[in-house]
Amino acid sequence: MKNLFLMATMLLTFGVLNAQTKIKLGSYVGKIEISGKLTNVNTNLENTENNIKGNYAYGSYSGKLINCKLEAHTLTCNWKESETSTGNFTAIFNDDYSSFNAVWSYSNGNNGGAWFATRK
Repeated sequence: MKNLFLMATMLLTFGVLNAQTKIKLGSYVGKIEISGKLTNVNTNLENTENNIKGNYAYGSYSGKLINCKLEAHTLTCNWKESETSTGNFTAIFNDDYSSFNAVWSYSNGNNGGAWFATRK
């Protein structure tokens, strides 16, 4: 009985990991709140071998999304535009990962704003 439980747990765990590796992400267009104003943002998310990373661009700025972790429909990452411009990003995706609502903040804990987008 113990072995059966262990086998079922392993199968469920591997099934969850495999499901996450198959999640379709891609290119998203939307808005990001900068200093209280919404501006256009393009966000690209890449999911390979259960490793999610990305990049984004708004106005004349661009950056990377790194150290990403996906749990169910919540993606948490660090963002980096330069050595001194860094922070956190937390997005909640809809059921099919075609859109997200997110918040971003600075590394020092100061609030950044909203960030939302829909897959192209």
